[in-house]
Amino acid sequence: MSIYNLDYSIFANEFLPPDKRGTVQNAWQKALLTPEQTLHNDVFLTYRPEVIARSKHNGQKVIMEAVLNETFNIVSLPFIYIDNTGDDVNAITFFNNTEGYPAVTFYNSNESQPGVFLFNTTEANTNNEFKVYVPAATYNAQGVAKIAAEVDRLRPYSTNYTIISY
Repeated sequence: MSIYNLDYSIFANEFLPPDKRGTVQNAWQKALLTPEQTLHNDVFLTYRPEVIARSKHNGQKVIMEAVLNETFNIVSLPFIYIDNTGDDVNAITFFNNTEGYPAVTFYNSNESQPGVFLFNTTEANTNNEFKVYVPAATYNAQGVAKIAAEVDRLRPYSTNYTIISY
């Protein structure tokens, strides 16, 4: 017997003190706990297998590829694949004018220049971005929103991604 299989009729009997375990009190407790038993059976026992299946999927590349291909019914080439070889974060280093290195220029937001992002060394060396390559047929049939929703469900937090059709 699993710890998740709860029988509220047993609980009702054991909840009562020994001197109050008469027929009427026991029936009253069982009647009060019937909605709990119904909710447990209909909601928890139905929802638990889905949660167990989802918990087996995590953000690892190979598993994420397998889940995406399984979700969108891709059984033969071309498959959905993920490229996480690098996030192309260029380190920005500040120098003195006398050192002769190229200058880093900051702009105001209204000057419509590309933004400058500052990273710590650990952030620049950590691969936290990846690209999801989706076959064109699946990309057009499913749509970006549906693919993005599934990737969002599987990806680790603090990572970013781009969906690319090929």
